[in-house]
Amino acid sequence: MKAVWCILAVNLTWGLCCFAAPRVLAQELVKPDNVCHTGVAVRVRAIRTHGLKEKKLTPAEQLKAPRSRRLYIDEALADLEPKLQALPYRSYKVMTIREIVLPVDKQQSLKLIGGQTLNLRLLYADKARVGMWLNWLDKKGGVLLDTRLHFNRDEPMLTGTESSKKCGTLLALEVVGK
Repeated sequence: MKAVWCILAVNLTWGLCCFAAPRVLAQELVKPDNVCHTGVAVRVRAIRTHGLKEKKLTPAEQLKAPRSRRLYIDEALADLEPKLQALPYRSYKVMTIREIVLPVDKQQSLKLIGGQTLNLRLLYADKARVGMWLNWLDKKGGVLLDTRLHFNRDEPMLTGTESSKKCGTLLALEVVGK
């Protein structure tokens, strides 16, 4: 069975907490008073991870380590580096970058590399937070993740799945044009 997880960064200075989002009934979803009724632009980055870290290396050890043990983060992911360093992988490569406009309560679908599909629906957006439903399907239509996400508008949300013990796929979701 594939492991599925979400990480919500509380701040960009290593403050990470795990967030396993259970299904929430619509009537339990609390929408803020200052909700955006038009929609938001969202950037979605699909990231391929590979190789497990043996141990945490200091920056000096990183420079001396053989290339195969060094942490590699794709240049397009530089803004996510503090979050990615906290994960157990050695390599992070961008596979897909897409920006879409999500109107409130209307589903949008994205095709990701490898035949995966990402269905998103904006539940609410206010000045500080965003709530959206995410349904991530593999190339055969099997559900990888089906959940609601609630995250701060000014920082990206990472979620992902392992395809084996040594590799996986991450999604970085963030509101653009804040």
